[in-house]
Amino acid sequence: MHCNTVQCENYPEIIINNDPTISFHHFTIAHIWNNLPRLEVEKLGGQTKFHLAIVAFLAVIFNVFSSSEKYQLLRIEGKIQCGSTKLPNLDVDFKVNGVTLDHFETDRDGEFSLEVAVNDTSLINPSISIWHTCGEPLEQGCHFQLDLDFPDKIESDESYEGEHYDFHTINLKELPNSKLVCESSL
Repeated sequence: MHCNTVQCENYPEIIINNDPTISFHHFTIAHIWNNLPRLEVEKLGGQTKFHLAIVAFLAVIFNVFSSSEKYQLLRIEGKIQCGSTKLPNLDVDFKVNGVTLDHFETDRDGEFSLEVAVNDTSLINPSISIWHTCGEPLEQGCHFQLDLDFPDKIESDESYEGEHYDFHTINLKELPNSKLVCESSL
């Protein structure tokens, strides 16, 4: 169904990848059930509403079970510091094959924990990128970028059903392979 602003004004709009040009209106079964009079259907009886709700429910179920992709949970955790100093609110990117899939920050103790669902074939080269200013003084607009491949999977965590990776404590002063990145001034 194509919506104009009058028809869809009461439905939440989902923006994909923070790009307002790529969006769609999200219709759940509850939205369809509760708002049938707004869907350009005049004076539907209770039985017709019920049939439409059943069709919508079956479409959702079919979509869930027809997906051929198998996803697994992946937990990533660790702590980042500069010498003995904790690094709160530090930018970290989760990447697969060099493409950033998620961006997050360390907490007030410099720790991070991320859980994602990935398909089996996507974990060819998982890594994290840490954006920091640990070390020598930098010009304004400059920072270091450190890319780290994942450590070996922890197999002994029986309480977790996915794959678990622990970076433990990452001391940025002890890792010399950070590259300097400076934003160009316009």
